[in-house]
Amino acid sequence: DTTTGNLLGVFAPCMAVLPDPDNSRFYTIVNNNVVAYDWATFVPLSIYTPPNFTDTLLGMVKVDSATIALRAGGEIRVVPLARFSLFAPQPGSGPLVQTTPVPGVTRIDSRANAIAYDAHHGRLLASLSSVDAIAGNSLAVVNLDTMQVENSVPIGSEPGQIELSADGQTSWVLVGGTNTIARVNPWTSQVVSSVYTGPILHIASAPTLPDRLAVVRGSGAVEVWDGPLQRAWDGISALVRFGKTDDQLFTYNNQ
Repeated sequence: DTTTGNLLGVFAPCMAVLPDPDNSRFYTIVNNNVVAYDWATFVPLSIYTPPNFTDTLLGMVKVDSATIALRAGGEIRVVPLARFSLFAPQPGSGPLVQTTPVPGVTRIDSRANAIAYDAHHGRLLASLSSVDAIAGNSLAVVNLDTMQVENSVPIGSEPGQIELSADGQTSWVLVGGTNTIARVNPWTSQVVSSVYTGPILHIASAPTLPDRLAVVRGSGAVEVWDGPLQRAWDGISALVRFGKTDDQLFTYNNQ
């Protein structure tokens, strides 16, 4: 609890965590399964195991109150929450087992390094790897009605993490192959700016100020950018995230 400083609970080591306050739960990736936990009790509620799947799940984003999108090395899967199976304890078996799931998962054959959901436009954004057959080394816009890439903007070698601006007009993208941060307007197919930074570990956009960005450099140094103004924080971090306000910043250091 960030207000009291109290530890509310812990859960098993996992690949990623996705909060879902609309449904009072959060999701984790464990052993290539997505497990949903109760927000208050940390009790596992349901599980999704991708069928016919040999790749490794690497990340996930929330699409809406009924859908999440999963990213793997060779594809994106859009999964309705109804596709999750309830946990049902089976006596003597140890692990929890699943009930029969319902259909509805959609597969998109794109090799994405990162994904993000743009609620302003109802579109999924994907940083496509250099080996993607459709639009490598670009920021792609995926129409979730047709499940097709409807637009892409070339931004440089091996784009990665995507952060959306507060007004939904632009996106910041880490471009690992060129050590740059690109600010892109995917709706006009325009690269607004591309700034050489050297190695960057993580970025985070502010909740209401569209020009504010927090940056963690390869050294662990944290900076807050307001357009051309850059302010440094005297500390070391591996990742960073804004709180509910533009002046509240959370950092994490695992050393």
